[in-house]
Amino acid sequence: MTVEVYLCEKFQHRHERRAFGRFLQEMLDRFGESTDLYLIIGEPEANTASMDMIVLTHCALIVVELKELTYAEGLGSLEISLNGTEKGGWEYSLEGGSTYNMGGVGKDQNPYQQVKDHNYKLRDWLTNHPDFLPGGPWSKNEAIRRIYSWVVVSPGFTKEKTKLDLPWEKINRWFKILPIDELAWEVETAVNTELAFTAEQMVGLATQLGATRKENLREFVPNYVPEAPRLSFFSRPPVSKRIINRNEERKILSDALKDAQVSIICIGGPGGIGKTHLATWAASEAARQNFSVLWVECNEREVTQESVLTAVADRMSDRYQAALIHDPEQRISDKLEVALAFLLR
Repeated sequence: MTVEVYLCEKFQHRHERRAFGRFLQEMLDRFGESTDLYLIIGEPEANTASMDMIVLTHCALIVVELKELTYAEGLGSLEISLNGTEKGGWEYSLEGGSTYNMGGVGKDQNPYQQVKDHNYKLRDWLTNHPDFLPGGPWSKNEAIRRIYSWVVVSPGFTKEKTKLDLPWEKINRWFKILPIDELAWEVETAVNTELAFTAEQMVGLATQLGATRKENLREFVPNYVPEAPRLSFFSRPPVSKRIINRNEERKILSDALKDAQVSIICIGGPGGIGKTHLATWAASEAARQNFSVLWVECNEREVTQESVLTAVADRMSDRYQAALIHDPEQRISDKLEVALAFLLR
């Protein structure tokens, strides 16, 4: 298992090819040696909805809409901000005062409305194609709950200055807008507790959408050179199973996750009592509460402060920040600050 690309048709726009190549490069860097399958479907169409990408993991189905800020090419994220409302057109502003439309016509001027429309059309397609759905067939309500839709912006934007007047309390579960350099990270941490795709089901869905597998990934990432395999501390949590007679413990864990004053939760007990089982449930509950989840197996390797920091650095798109963590001359407190800022963003 690794990263596989299935394509319905070639990307028509240069910015889509460029963003796709950058995303694929990072996915290959992160998961080229993974035992899990990460499947990317390029340019799929479902019930007249033309999407840029669908990303499938064993516990997520993500629709990705790629947006490029044409006049911001060459600028850093801190120099760009976004402005928009639920139903109006969106704009981006550059440091210095210049403001531009995000482009397109109709719904394409409003990325939120665009992906919302994609959601409903993909929902209807999924309910009519149940052969490769986990636990299928799905009702329309089940399908809509199991679709994430993300708007991904190149070259990026600063979240602190961005003003998007959206109904966040209603859409936070399924909608995100993020810079291109955060996409692979978000894919890694996305968990929908209702999903448990097998590799065969992922490939089956891609095939039903009319996509064919692309063996030559250099077509998309010309400069890609496989790295030597490296040990990764992070993996996806096991699928949570039903827990019996742990109501008190589950309530304590659920309350702790909701408590902003709690940053560390320790689950202790004798061997075989069910600590891992309970931790798996806690990870699923955290995902349900919209936390990003990373799972670290500590029983087969030596886990030290430095080794965990190195593993975090290997997940960072910002190579300057990663270099600070790798630098043996940097203070451990500074390294921890950089790593925590990345994990908590």
